[in-house]
Amino acid sequence: MLLDKFVIFDLDGTIIKENSAWEMLHKHFKVDPSIVEKNKELYEKKIIDVDRWIEMDIKLWKNPHKKTIE
Repeated sequence: MLLDKFVIFDLDGTIIKENSAWEMLHKHFKVDPSIVEKNKELYEKKIIDVDRWIEMDIKLWKNPHKKTIE
């Protein structure tokens, strides 16, 4: 399929209205915002590094496979 060869960058917010792709994914997977905020605080306080923060956030998602977000 031709669309498999495209990458789209929404730099001005015309495609999605969320502040970030992460916010959009958390909403899609119905993640508790308070847990997301706690993970963010751990990163901002340098208790965890960015790789751990990403890992923790992704683990909050239920069934995070490509087919579930297409």
